[in-house]
Amino acid sequence: MRIIHFTACLIFSASVSFASEIDVDAIENPVTVDSASITKGAKLYQKHCVVCHGEKMDGNGPSAESFEVAPWGFIDGELKEISDGYLFQQIKNGGPWFEMPPFVLALKDEQIWNLVNYLKSLGK
Repeated sequence: MRIIHFTACLIFSASVSFASEIDVDAIENPVTVDSASITKGAKLYQKHCVVCHGEKMDGNGPSAESFEVAPWGFIDGELKEISDGYLFQQIKNGGPWFEMPPFVLALKDEQIWNLVNYLKSLGK
């Protein structure tokens, strides 16, 4: 019963998200970028992201070779061009075209924003 309900929710959620577009670049980061937030984000990266994106943040984590599309690396400075809102939405909702899993059930919004702050701090 739960699986059917969950599947129905996923189908409904997908149809709603496609029906109403959101300008993710307009989403503002509500979490102050400070050393506490960046430290929390670094810990979250180690716990949730290393397996795909790697210890060196180069997209070569232990499971990276199992994907058709390589995970993003964060050492080339490309995150400077990506808005906080876009990055937040990619982490929260995933990106099936990138094989990025959604973390909406694993992380609270504040944790995702801390992770965004950490990743964006790397290019500074």
